[in-house]
Amino acid sequence: MQRAIAMNATAAAAGALLLAYILRLRAQLAVARADAAKAVRLRLEERAGRTAAERRLAQKTPDAATTGTRFAPIGRLESCYTERRGTPRQGQLAPAARARLKLDASVVTPAAALEGLAAFSHVWLLYEFHQNTNAAKTPQRMVRAKVHPPGLDGGRCGLFATRTPHRPCPIGLSVARLLEVRGDTLLLGGADVVDGTPVLDVKPYLRHDIQPDARVPAWCERRDDASRLTDVQFAPAAEASLRAALPALDFYAEWDDLAAALRQTLLLDIRSVHQGRGKPADGQAYCLHFDRLRVDFETHDDVVVVTAAARREADGNR
Repeated sequence: MQRAIAMNATAAAAGALLLAYILRLRAQLAVARADAAKAVRLRLEERAGRTAAERRLAQKTPDAATTGTRFAPIGRLESCYTERRGTPRQGQLAPAARARLKLDASVVTPAAALEGLAAFSHVWLLYEFHQNTNAAKTPQRMVRAKVHPPGLDGGRCGLFATRTPHRPCPIGLSVARLLEVRGDTLLLGGADVVDGTPVLDVKPYLRHDIQPDARVPAWCERRDDASRLTDVQFAPAAEASLRAALPALDFYAEWDDLAAALRQTLLLDIRSVHQGRGKPADGQAYCLHFDRLRVDFETHDDVVVVTAAARREADGNR
């Protein structure tokens, strides 16, 4: 009798467990069905929104379509290169160059937008050539289809075979080392971008960007930007002035870092073609505005001698 009662109790307990399991499965199935229905509804809404946006684009007038799209910069770059003269023509030719990019919080939320970026060593900068002299000319005027890149030593080629800033759409692309993400600001190294440049986008540099089978013309092979200069020397008085100016600089606190940046920049031969760029010289005097400095130098054959340096007032870009 007791055995029968025990068996009945066990069976009742098993039945209760089975019923609870079935009820739990039904509840999970109901949730899964609700999630699936929600996903379908969201996809339909997204598709409808995309279709509506495509319809609005198609309804734009021809004049509006041909004027192009104007993008709001995500920030303006602060750079040790305060003017076009002296700014390298390619990224990473002067690795010791320094720049900062502070994101505009009215365009994007910095903390959220920069999350995860610090895991990358380099970034791509997409920006506007805002000091492009052609942009100030008559808008209807076409840009020149052929240009004189430095590496061709006076020769010409099509503008799309170069990185000239004088383009139909004056947009630049440069690679920079990401030194640090500090709050809403990126600290960058080696950027060939002038101070005050409007930055349109930042993208991480990927290993896929390195193409081992890439080929370039012979005139693009040299990384020194076709310079024949081999050495940069500092006159004692100039070095003393540069060291004394360090506390007032925006990007440099150590002499070795400043000296490296100036050497790397001046070795690129920043003279213009009209000033004899790429040709031997004997004592020609020039100057470079760098950070908060005016740096005077002379070119002697293949050697640059920095003759003087002085602090200057910051310009209006900052």
